[in-house]
Amino acid sequence: MKNIEELAGIAIDGGLKIHMDLGPGLLESFYEAALAATLMRRGLAIEMQRPISVEYEGLILDGFRADILIENTLIIEIKSVERMATPDLSSIDEAAPWPADEFRLRYFSGGSEAGGQQSSLRVFA
Repeated sequence: MKNIEELAGIAIDGGLKIHMDLGPGLLESFYEAALAATLMRRGLAIEMQRPISVEYEGLILDGFRADILIENTLIIEIKSVERMATPDLSSIDEAAPWPADEFRLRYFSGGSEAGGQQSSLRVFA
């Protein structure tokens, strides 16, 4: 099994390639399917739309779904919006069902500066 840094590197490389090949403007589901196929071709075990639950004071809290879970270790959350704004980025952090100090974060964002669609890949580990 690869370590978390190797998994993050593979995911980021795949996301960058997909962004360069497909460009901005597609639905999140297209980028998700493309990244999932890319990761599987690289021999990684993935799950798409995996529900994540957290136990808090005896309660099971549901409602978060990881777009892609790699090797049961790394969560990929894909966003595709007209323009990336600070609230868009912070909403991903707030949705994560664990404290911010319990994961490392790598972030990729690209898109045309002329107002085109932007895509982002955030990797939670």
